[in-house]
Amino acid sequence: ATETATEAAVEVAETVTEPAQETPAAETVTEAATTVAETVTETVEEAPATETVTETVAEVAGTATAAASEATEAATSPWGPWNEPQTASAPTTVTISAGSFSTEVTATPVANLTGSYSYGSVLGYSGSSNVGAVTQLGAGFDVDFNSGAISNGNLLLNVGSLQTWSVNFNGTVSGGAVDLNPLGGSFTGKLGLTNVTHGVNADLSGVFSGTNAETFVGGFSIIDAVTPLNHVERLYTLGR
Repeated sequence: ATETATEAAVEVAETVTEPAQETPAAETVTEAATTVAETVTETVEEAPATETVTETVAEVAGTATAAASEATEAATSPWGPWNEPQTASAPTTVTISAGSFSTEVTATPVANLTGSYSYGSVLGYSGSSNVGAVTQLGAGFDVDFNSGAISNGNLLLNVGSLQTWSVNFNGTVSGGAVDLNPLGGSFTGKLGLTNVTHGVNADLSGVFSGTNAETFVGGFSIIDAVTPLNHVERLYTLGR
């Protein structure tokens, strides 16, 4: 009887392990564990009840229960059988890059945020160009946290009376990650003694910050598409 129960224990270990590896469906593993427990119980009833058989049955039942518990956890986890997930409310640190400059910002976990907002109040900025520091900055956009859409984005920069830069953009926000897409822009400045207006190549980034995404920290690196020597870069912060 002991040998029979031992063979049953080996069989259930294999039966439980294979479904758990192939699928996170806890129901399949639970059914397999139940079947094995019934098989071992019947074997014990037919054979002499010995301490060794009793211990084997207990061990098999424990193995089946543990496997079913692990499968249930895997099936209900948002990451399936992968590593432990980060909670939706856990803040993360994001690096904002702007040309040669970068900084780290604690990002708002926006996965649970809802509603639509407009960001357009400039709380601060820092910028530099090939001819001096940015002296004026205006920016704004709309975001719908329900759909993740960012729209009506614009960025306007002045470097004294020497340069004016503008970029329009849209984008998306998903799980805290912000993706901004430049839609076109312009550079106006002097080339020698002549005023010129050129297109631009822009790289935009950003992250929502604050307990409820009250602020937005954006990065920009913009280059004159015709004369790359002309460029402007760095950061700005917007409020609602």
